[in-house]
Amino acid sequence: MKNLLKDIRTMTKIELENFFFEHGAPKFRATQVYEWLWKHYKMNFNEMTNLSLKERKMLNQHFVIHPIGIRKETISTDGTIKFLFQLKDKGVVEGVLIPQLNRLTACISSQSGCSLACKFCATGKLKFGRNLSAAEIYDQAYLINQHCINKFNKPITNIVFMGMGEPFHNYNNVIKACEIFHSPFGLNLSSSRITISTAGMLPQIK
Repeated sequence: MKNLLKDIRTMTKIELENFFFEHGAPKFRATQVYEWLWKHYKMNFNEMTNLSLKERKMLNQHFVIHPIGIRKETISTDGTIKFLFQLKDKGVVEGVLIPQLNRLTACISSQSGCSLACKFCATGKLKFGRNLSAAEIYDQAYLINQHCINKFNKPITNIVFMGMGEPFHNYNNVIKACEIFHSPFGLNLSSSRITISTAGMLPQIK
């Protein structure tokens, strides 16, 4: 049954508002749930304590949440920290924390593998798996951010899409993830601190 339920993090806030309205609950619950999911990163509806028991039960009956996890963490001699993230379907992607004097940069992936074959990139030698969802993209930055807070006592300052995949081959999910990075409901990061690297997808760049 759980496999048939919709992942709630694929929904927009407006879609969540409509869901609550259709089920006889106040539409403002959508804002509360959105904040629990992204800002507070609660992956269990029962932990959303400003919702009634009835509303939490309703969410459990209709939705699931599929967060990614850290499978492996490796520290390089130059201080960079590489993360191997485990996806729900057993696939993996990589992310990197790059600590510098005045910034902490999270380098994240947008795809599992890549369909391009850029000679300078090791990912191009891998078989393309699939596009990552906006939630899977967001999770990488969130988990790296939590690592920064725990290790350096401060959050990440920058995000760069320079991990696995061509971001503009996964345009919609990348843009949605960036909007949540920027949102006060997410990481509340300035848009000027988010960089999307591309091999040159001209229509998407425009």
